[in-house]
Amino acid sequence: MHKKGVSPVIAWVLILGFTIALGSIVTNWYLQQSKKTTESTLGTLEGEMECNEVKINVAFTQSGSGCVLKVSNTGALRIDSVKVNGKQLAYDRNPKEYKNYTSTDICDSTTATVLPIIKKDNNLAVCQNDKIYEKKIL
Repeated sequence: MHKKGVSPVIAWVLILGFTIALGSIVTNWYLQQSKKTTESTLGTLEGEMECNEVKINVAFTQSGSGCVLKVSNTGALRIDSVKVNGKQLAYDRNPKEYKNYTSTDICDSTTATVLPIIKKDNNLAVCQNDKIYEKKIL
């Protein structure tokens, strides 16, 4: 007959236990998500800072029936590849060297967009520049 007070105490202990367990699960999830977001943001910013060291010169010429896109690396970093009009092409050259590209895709257009791509910790980073190169007819 004196057991009436036990049931509310057990209920409060269970509610308190569930609240603490749920709080720890939500806190753990939040910490993992914020860590992923921070690492992703830092990786992007590091790639952008390194892209400030990348400099290229482009000569886009047509002579006769052929055309040539000459990409020169004049910056301090090694360029892994370049993206020309959306198509990725191998480069892998040291600074001050150049690479010629001849392609009908390049010849068909009067302008070319050239984006250098560098390798940062086994990840490729596309260095965005807003330069559009116009074809010169020789």
